[in-house]
Parts: sequence; structure tokens; C-alpha cells
Amino acid sequence: MKTEHYYLDTDGRLAVAFHAPGSEDRQSIGVVICYPIGHEHTHSFSTHMALALRLAAQGYPVLRFDYSCTGNSAGEMQNAELSQWVADFELCCRHLIDRTGIRQLVLFGTRLGATIPLLGETDGLVSGAILWNPVIDGRRFARDLEALTLGSDDHVRECGGFAYPHRLLDEIKKIRPGDLRPPERCLVIDRDDAPAAKKIADVWRDLSTASTRIELSGYTNTMRQPQFSEVASNVIDAAMEWMGNLPETELPECSNPAPSKQRQMVEPDLFETPHLIEHERGSLYGVLTAPRGPSSDPIVLIPNTGAAHNIGPGRLHVYLSRSLARAGVTSFRFDLSNIGESATLGVAELNNPYPSTAQQDVSAVLKAFPHRFKEMVGICSGAHLGFHLLRKQSDALNHLTMVNTLIYTDAPDRQLETTFEQGNALTRLNAIGKKALGKAYGFVRQTGFGRKTRQVMRDLKNLVRSGKLSVVSAENDDSLQILRDASGTSYGGLRKLGIPILIEGADHTFSTQISRQRLFTILSRRLTMQKPDRT
Repeated sequence: MKTEHYYLDTDGRLAVAFHAPGSEDRQSIGVVICYPIGHEHTHSFSTHMALALRLAAQGYPVLRFDYSCTGNSAGEMQNAELSQWVADFELCCRHLIDRTGIRQLVLFGTRLGATIPLLGETDGLVSGAILWNPVIDGRRFARDLEALTLGSDDHVRECGGFAYPHRLLDEIKKIRPGDLRPPERCLVIDRDDAPAAKKIADVWRDLSTASTRIELSGYTNTMRQPQFSEVASNVIDAAMEWMGNLPETELPECSNPAPSKQRQMVEPDLFETPHLIEHERGSLYGVLTAPRGPSSDPIVLIPNTGAAHNIGPGRLHVYLSRSLARAGVTSFRFDLSNIGESATLGVAELNNPYPSTAQQDVSAVLKAFPHRFKEMVGICSGAHLGFHLLRKQSDALNHLTMVNTLIYTDAPDRQLETTFEQGNALTRLNAIGKKALGKAYGFVRQTGFGRKTRQVMRDLKNLVRSGKLSVVSAENDDSLQILRDASGTSYGGLRKLGIPILIEGADHTFSTQISRQRLFTILSRRLTMQKPDRT
């Protein structure tokens, strides 16, 4: 099955992925997949990816896309507009119809991603819809979102790592069942653990005469953090069965011209290009972000943070990549072979942030940029990956910025359960308060630091002294305490070595705008002062 990544719109601002049918028995029905918004997009990504691959394998042409100002599409979340999102969906529908010649089109949407298309005119565009836990009460959705508030000002409310403009939240709050215009044939998949979902049946009966409603488990597990998210196979199975029973219909002639596809997303001061890097186990997906004007020599590599796909948690990697480009620095954010866009059906270690194949994946990326001065910015598991790469091969990178590392072990790959047992041990120690330092040795022994970890710490200090490594910790994160325990060194002793650089007010994934700006300032200062050795 072939997947092609490109951009739509005259300026190439909408990021899409087209899955060509992988079966000779090609279907006459196409599917447009609409992600949910915000943290729900990141958490459920692997389920939507698995759905697209399953559909394509059965002969359905599929288009996934990121709404404007989300994912890899152009724009910032604080500029998002509900009306633009409706237009994005319609644009993608016209493109898929024009590209494939399909006779029917079905939308699959989750949460607000399912609701947005129904705010527009679906007649003439779609012949059916699969709606997974759709939002029909905007006030309830906004209230749940605002419960995740980390900060607010006159323009935006920061919820779950995303900066929602107040204007957008006000628009969402106005959504009522009567505003929705679903196609005649709908499959509504509700979660089985929410009493409010029972009310949807009556609402939908008035909206769609040929709708089918079912309740399925698994929604909560799908919406867990990406490294714990489970693919909702039962939802995918239900969608496939419903698609197979969809009666034959013909789409009317589409009078609006379909948008042309663009290889690059172009903004006034930068451009982005999707890349596939081939290696022995398949392809690694990444996005190259570069300035339109003069560029400095370094290329900054940004691997996954945890199991969040290449956009990063709260779209952090997109922010860093584009901010670096505006400062004149090129970057490449990418997915490991078991995560995000690089993952295939049946891939081993799906969503494990510490996979056994990580070192091989990074080696393939390094080979794709053979003549560049190579920096890496690794956050959490990405930092762990870069650190062990330098320990194994000190000339692989010119420099690593290691951010919020949670484990220091001798093994570059880790079992996820073991990693979080270690984190839980630290949490228990912190709960003791002043006794935590006195318990440090027991913690070290419990989590397997010991003699091998002492060697890891010697390597870390040597890399810092050599100028190959910078260590950064967020103020409101366990990474600083873990570093102190692992090294057996006081904070003052670490500061004498110049580690770590501490970012005030930041959490583990830099969920607020101000903490992201502080992280970028640290990176840009180092990179813009860098004088690469070109020998």
C-alpha cells in the first residue's frame, strides 16, 4: 500500500496523506478521515492511522488531513476558525473525488472532528458518515476542555497543551444538535461508559432517518497518552462492516474545481516538505522545515517525544521547527519506525517510546543528511535515544540538547512498564518530602542504577565537558530529581558542571506558550552562535 504526503490549497497550507487502494478489488467508495482537535488528536492518532491502513488494504482510497492550524498544516492554533475547518473538509472531499473518480464518499470523524463537517453542506459531498463519539453539545465539550486549563489571557485559553482562542471556544459553545446536517446514512458509535451518550439516540433519530447507533468500549483507552493509547480495533471492525453494507449511490457532479496538490507548504518566512527515508524495515516519515532566506549550516533532528507522532505533544515539535526556521535554522522532525506516520499494520512495539529499533532508525536519518552539521533536540525518550547514540558513537552528532530525561540506564532500549515503575518509585520518594534524599540509595538500588549507572553518569559528565551535550530540565518536572539521584550529586554540584539548564514554570512537555518560548530561546542562542567545524 502506498501512502503519499502532500499539501492542498493554492498556498499548500493543508497537510494531507493519501492512501492508495492496496487491493486489486478497488472499491468505488472513498473515505475522508477527520481527526479530533487538540490533545485528542495526538492521543488517538494510532487508531486513525490503523483505520486508514485497514481501509486501503481492502481497496478503499483514503484521505487523512490536519485541519488548518492543527497538526502539520499551516497556521497556529490561536488563529483557528470553525468556518475555516468546515471549508477544509469540503476542500478535501473535492480533492479525493477528483483524484480517484469515486462514486461515493464517506467521512469518518471523531469527537469535534466528526462534528465540524456536519456544520457545512454535506449534500452532494458525502453519501454516508461514521461518527465516533461526536460532539453535539458544544457547551459540554468546551466545559470539559476548559477543565484542562493551564493559563489564560485576553486572547487565548491554554487547555491540555493547546492555546485555544476565546473566539473559537465561544463558537464551539454555540454548537447545538439543530446546527448539524448529517447525511441520510450514518453510523454513530458512542462510548459505552458515558450516561450522557444515551441521549444522542433520540437527537440523531430526528437528524438522520437512516442512522444506526451502537455503543462500543475502548474509547477511554484510545484517548490515553500516546504511549499508553490502544488501537480501537472494535471501532475499526464496526466501521469496516458498515462500509461493506453501504448501498450503491452516485455522487452528483461536483461544480467546484478540486484543489491541486502541492509538494511543499510555503509560508512567508519558511517552507516545509514531507520526506520518506527508506531503510531495511520500511520507511521513516519526517518533515523538513527550512527558512526561505539564508540558512545556517546545522540541521536539527527532532525525534519523537514519548509516543506522540511527529507534531509532538501539544504540537511542540511543529512550534520548535517553525521557530527555528524563522531564526535561519533547518530542522527535521520525524517518527521512529513503530510510531506515528512511520508505523505500519502489525508493527512490533507499537507506541513504545523506547523501542529496540530506535538506534537503527536514527542511523538511517543521519545517513539521509550526510554533509550537514548535525544537532539533535531530544525530549524525554528522544533525549534518552540521543544520549545513548552519543555514548555508542560520539561522532554521530555534533551536539545533543537533552531535555527532561526520565531514565538513566545502561540499555538504550527499555520496556515501557519498567520505565514507569522507575518513575512511580520516584513519585513515592517525593511524597515522603524531606526523607526523599535519605531514601536515595534505596531508590537507586530498586531502579537498577548501581554500577552500570555510575558509568552512564561518567559518560554524561564527559560529554558535557567535551561540549557535545547540554542538559535541560523543566522546573515542574521529575527529571531534575532523577538526575540528582542517578548521579549521586547535589544540585549545586551539577550546577558547577553547567547542568542542567533550568526552565522556570515549565512542565514535562512545555504545555504553555511561555515555557515553549523559553525552551526555544535556549535552543536558538546555542544554534545561532554555533560555528560548525566543516573539516
